[in-house]
Amino acid sequence: MHVRTVLATVAVADFETSLAWYERFLGRPPDERPMDGLAQWHISESALFQVLQHDEGAGKSVVGVAVADLGREVADLRDRGISPRAEERTSEKVLFETFLDPEGNEIGLLQQKPG
Repeated sequence: MHVRTVLATVAVADFETSLAWYERFLGRPPDERPMDGLAQWHISESALFQVLQHDEGAGKSVVGVAVADLGREVADLRDRGISPRAEERTSEKVLFETFLDPEGNEIGLLQQKPG
């Protein structure tokens, strides 16, 4: 398998409310709205983030996003009015924070620990 791009998609029922939340979460409007009920952000050369109107799947998505500086990202999100659902958690290898969108989809930000 030769993978060119990975798409992370969250399913929502209330597309417009969710779109506004993700614009705040990601810090900008979507790069594309290729069809009704779909918005996407080009996160990197090989990653797309999508919000998809899909009533049956709404609130059941889980997405993990690796970041370079978790503390800075969480502070930026707090400045935009978005707080994690719990305090920072840690494992042996990563630090992470979890956010819930208006529909209950879980977006995790994680940072690798040095070493």
